[in-house]
Amino acid sequence: MHNKNIGNSNGQPQCPLLKMGSSGANVKKLQTKLAAAGFNPGKIDGIFGSLTRGAVLAFQKSKGLAQDGIVGIKTWTALGVDCHTPTPPPGNHCPTLRQGSTGPAVVKLQGLLKTRGFYTGNVDGIFGPVTRAAVVGFQGSMGLAQDGIVGIKTWTALGVDCHTPTPPPGNHCPTLQQGSAGPAVVKLQGLLKARGFYTGNVDGIFGPVTRAAVVAFQGSMGLAQDGIVGIKTWTALGVDCHTPTPPPGNHCPTLQQGSTGPAVVKLQGLLKARGFYTGNVDGIFGPVTRAAVVAFQGSMGLAQDGIVGIKTWTALGVDCHTPTPPPGNQCPTLEQGSTGPAVVKLQGLLKTRGFYTGNVDGIFGPITRAAVLAFQECMGLVTDGIVGIQTWTALGVDCC
Repeated sequence: MHNKNIGNSNGQPQCPLLKMGSSGANVKKLQTKLAAAGFNPGKIDGIFGSLTRGAVLAFQKSKGLAQDGIVGIKTWTALGVDCHTPTPPPGNHCPTLRQGSTGPAVVKLQGLLKTRGFYTGNVDGIFGPVTRAAVVGFQGSMGLAQDGIVGIKTWTALGVDCHTPTPPPGNHCPTLQQGSAGPAVVKLQGLLKARGFYTGNVDGIFGPVTRAAVVAFQGSMGLAQDGIVGIKTWTALGVDCHTPTPPPGNHCPTLQQGSTGPAVVKLQGLLKARGFYTGNVDGIFGPVTRAAVVAFQGSMGLAQDGIVGIKTWTALGVDCHTPTPPPGNQCPTLEQGSTGPAVVKLQGLLKTRGFYTGNVDGIFGPITRAAVLAFQECMGLVTDGIVGIQTWTALGVDCC
């Protein structure tokens, strides 16, 4: 029995023969898989000692295998490892994955599935039955073949661009640690705050409080708790490290499930103001955001594809062709769907006069419109809910 396993495993580096006294990365992989299957191998330290052997024996017994404490092809296979399929080469950023695959690509897959609510296990880089079930569930939700195999179609549905080379490290997912500062730290703190891990100020300074939040988040996702934010932590936070953020000058970027960033925050705010979105405004385009988009598109007679392009942005009240008015414009025309500092100013003026009771959030929704109508009627103006020069002037703003 042992010799047969040794012969088979010699040509199968994915399933090396392991026994008492073995050590290294493959033992750590074994220990991780045993722990995931509910068998305690002791500390996951890459050393095959008596506790690991005991866990192997218990696992072999549970699977009806020979209880010899030696891990060969049969034991690896029972643990969910495909001993005949090599791990995809690192350069392929849409590798074909299936049950038994391991490595960074599986970490990325699990993070994307977790962000979308399909995966609830540890982000451990091991494609086991729980990961496969999540893949099948996601494929079903997207109308794809439910084969549990992650190929280009599934990667694309997850928001990964399989045809564009990965950008140089540091562009979209810079490595951050205590002492870092700047916009990327602001983004990190916002994402951690949205998930309930960070309670400090979003100030762009990576201090001890931010590090503690990172460590807690990493622990919750089964990642190494080193307090350093690299690609694995960014991916677990829902950031696609391979798709560039739309350029700042694009007021109406195309968004779909898998998109992230400020444009998604804006979209969610607009949908929430109209009563279509009830989730968190967290900048992550997941299933709940997609459902809200589809419902809004249906209400406007648009194609219900869940993809936000110019027609959907326009229906949401965004002008995709006219740049935001320059700061010198004191009286921009505002209406339902407008957002930004000018709406904050409008809401503040209406609140001061007792016409507006909602949040001063910079989102011109139904409550803001009702306040504008009431103010216009009170002042004898045309009650159209549109804030132009006459309404601004009546609010005491000098438009000249």
